[in-house]
Amino acid sequence: MILKRLLQLGAASVLSLSSLLSIYLPTAHAAAATYTWTDAYSSTGGGSGCTSNCWSVPGNWDVGNTAATQPPANDDLLVFPSASGTTDDDMTGLVVGGMTFTGSYDVTGNPFVLDGNITVGSSSNTKISTNITLNTAVTINGNITGGSSNIINLENAVLNTNGNSLTISGTGDLEAYIGDQITGAGDISVGDISASDTTTAYLTNSSNSFSGNITIDSGGELSAQSSTLGAAGTITIDSGGTFSPTGTVTQDINMAGTGVNGSEGAIISGVTFSGTISLTGNTTVYSPNSMIFENLIPSGYTLSKYSGMTSQLSVTIPSSASSSQALTVNDQETYLVDGVMGDTTVNSGGTLKGNGTVGTLTLNNGGRTAPGHSPGCLTVSGDYNDAGVYQEDIQSPGNTACTDYSQLVVKGNVNLNGGSLDVNLLSNFSPSPGQTFDILKNESGSPINGAFSGLSEGAVFEVGTTKFEITYKGGTSGNDVVLTVAKPTATVTASASNTKAPGTPDTGFGLVAAHPRETLTASIIAAFSLVVIARRLKPVKR
Repeated sequence: MILKRLLQLGAASVLSLSSLLSIYLPTAHAAAATYTWTDAYSSTGGGSGCTSNCWSVPGNWDVGNTAATQPPANDDLLVFPSASGTTDDDMTGLVVGGMTFTGSYDVTGNPFVLDGNITVGSSSNTKISTNITLNTAVTINGNITGGSSNIINLENAVLNTNGNSLTISGTGDLEAYIGDQITGAGDISVGDISASDTTTAYLTNSSNSFSGNITIDSGGELSAQSSTLGAAGTITIDSGGTFSPTGTVTQDINMAGTGVNGSEGAIISGVTFSGTISLTGNTTVYSPNSMIFENLIPSGYTLSKYSGMTSQLSVTIPSSASSSQALTVNDQETYLVDGVMGDTTVNSGGTLKGNGTVGTLTLNNGGRTAPGHSPGCLTVSGDYNDAGVYQEDIQSPGNTACTDYSQLVVKGNVNLNGGSLDVNLLSNFSPSPGQTFDILKNESGSPINGAFSGLSEGAVFEVGTTKFEITYKGGTSGNDVVLTVAKPTATVTASASNTKAPGTPDTGFGLVAAHPRETLTASIIAAFSLVVIARRLKPVKR
């Protein structure tokens, strides 16, 4: 009897404890359900003052093939089928497990948390104009068939990455217009799953403040103004991706490749890039306007223009960079080498400038070097082979190389293979007779081979109204190229590339002034001939 009584008391205690637990402990959340939008009761009011197309109305949803008996709960999946229209989130604090659109919808209403992906189906044109907070890594996925184009717009609201990553990608052509203000520290990726299609994301909100990194994968294109990049970190352009910005981009950029589907380039806009540029592969760029890269770090790969680009490409190798990588400067390209590079070739239409050092420097016909940043000093650690143009800039009355005028310092042999000398007097500077400018410092210990085109030893030429005498035996070594300002009365015996003041028309008086005796003789003969002819002619009598 005692044992039976104890068992009865124990059973009663278990039942009582079970009842208490059922009252005070929360029940487990049911498995996420898939809600399909039907809009069957669009005119029926819901919560938060919603009067139509309301999410809180169960009759606007199906669960499976059955009309819903309650509105979506946290983590449920929302499907918007092939119909179209407006759908209004009138619920508070809803966590959406994912969204799929096969029709074209305008999602409005209260902010919601996104705990899954957004998938845009075939030929969908969807706009989401309510605030979204990402609660996990999210993909906006254009999952289409038949090559149809899909469009999704996120606008007039806030997209908070909340430290989570946002990926915009598709298996076909997808366009994502993100006019939302993007906040948070999550990374953003743009790319296309299919190699033959393109996913294009447009960032259009100048109030963006997100601080994550940006990756443009193969098949992806990101179009943005510099003001819409927020506080983004490093931008990585993988091979097959394209970045199309406007304005001055301050972010560091890692890039490679020739752009989407091997098109025009990894970057296809004419802007200034002031951040550090690192090449992770051979890279092509394109723009109808000029492009400026202010801080390219050599990494063994090449940066080149797309074949159809005719505008200027300007690249600066910073003083912190040191590489033995060879450099080729082509038509409509200017490289400012302030660091160290290897052997350098400048082809026709290209220009090499800077205050750094290159290996052997070869100027082909039409190639140009202009030491410094007008002026400045450029060092050649190998030989200097000049069949192009040496540009000398002189700007002040002082005689200090690198500051008052440009200088090329050559450690190896100097071979002037018919190259030209182009002297520029900057800011209307007029040097005084007797001033000297050591424009090419030859440190090889050997005499210079050859001479500039048309300028033999001791030749006198003019730049505007200033006359210069050239020697190839100047400087402390006796092997430098030195220009000395000649007296105004000196006779001009040769011409350099720049012998006339800019804009001065060639009227022929220069030829007359240069040959006074021949001109006087010709004038006397012409006058005598006219007198003889006049005496032989008689008036005609009427």
